[in-house]
Amino acid sequence: SQKNHRLAKELSDLRVRHREECKVVSRLTMENMNLASRCREAIAQVAALKKEVHMYQKRQNEWQTQMQQLQREQHHHNIAGDNGKKKHSRQNSANADSQENATLSKRSSSPTTDLDRIMSQQFSNKRLDMAS
Repeated sequence: SQKNHRLAKELSDLRVRHREECKVVSRLTMENMNLASRCREAIAQVAALKKEVHMYQKRQNEWQTQMQQLQREQHHHNIAGDNGKKKHSRQNSANADSQENATLSKRSSSPTTDLDRIMSQQFSNKRLDMAS
């Protein structure tokens, strides 16, 4: 009888411990699922940021190309001005301006960022300086 009582007490204690461990396992499973979800979100965000960085690098390369072209045109303008060929240089500059205006008008139809607006303002100011 005492042995049965002791075994019943031990069984009761084991059931309580099992219930508590099940609660811990459930809590840890939920935490694991939450962390997995957060990891997937972070991975997706990193992928989106990589795409954005690539887009900005591409845009920066385009701006650098345009800047180099403008510098070459300004250099040719200065050389032509020194040689007395201002009229020819102005025609080239006007052609370059019209091409650049066409490029900028094409871009204005696409969504612009503050960087695009600032860079286009800087390029317009440089065109005005070169024209005068």
